[in-house]
Amino acid sequence: MITNIAIRNVKKYYDGNLSLFADMDINNPRTLIYGKNGSGKSTLLRLIAGIEQPCEGTISLNLRKASINISSDSIDIPFLFTGHEIISLYKANKHLNLDAFNHHAKQLSLTPYLSKRYGEMSTGNRKKLSVLLAMLSQNDAVLLDEPFNGLDKFSKEFTENLISQSSMFVILVDHQNQTPFHKLFKRVELRGA
Repeated sequence: MITNIAIRNVKKYYDGNLSLFADMDINNPRTLIYGKNGSGKSTLLRLIAGIEQPCEGTISLNLRKASINISSDSIDIPFLFTGHEIISLYKANKHLNLDAFNHHAKQLSLTPYLSKRYGEMSTGNRKKLSVLLAMLSQNDAVLLDEPFNGLDKFSKEFTENLISQSSMFVILVDHQNQTPFHKLFKRVELRGA
C-alpha cells in the first residue's frame, strides 16, 4: 500500500516550456491538487503514474512495485476501440472487478454505450468509463484528473460516492478547487513555473 509519494526537484519541459514542481510529500490518502490551467496538475499526475519521466529530479513511491491507475483526458485511449474492448484490456491487465463495473455502469446508464467506439461516445460517457475503470481496478492508488468534467448531476454524485468509499490512496485534480467533498481531502495548490 502507498503511504507516501515524494517529489524532489522535479522539472519537466514541453516545447521549451518548463513545469517546475516544489518539493513535496503527498502522504494523505485523500489529496486534492488544484491550480490554474497550465499550472502542471495533469503533468504531475502523469509523472506520478510513470507515464512520463521528469527531465530532472525524482518522484518516489514508498513501494518498489506500487500499482497505480489513472483517469485522465490527457491519456490517449484508442478512439477505434469499443467500450467493451477497452474493458477487456483492463480486465486482462489491471485486474478489473467486472461484476462491480457492470453494476455501476448500469446505474450510470453507461451500459448501452459500451458497444460504441470510444471516439463516438459523448464526453460524459468517456469520463464515466475512464473513472469506473480506474476506480474498480485492483490498485494501491488511483489518480483522477478532473473526474467530474462532462458529468450530469446524478453521475457527479455517484462518482463522489464511489471515490469517498474507496480504500485506495486517491489523488484528485480539480482546477477550480470546487470538488464537492473537498473537506475530505488535503488540499495542495500548484502555482506553475
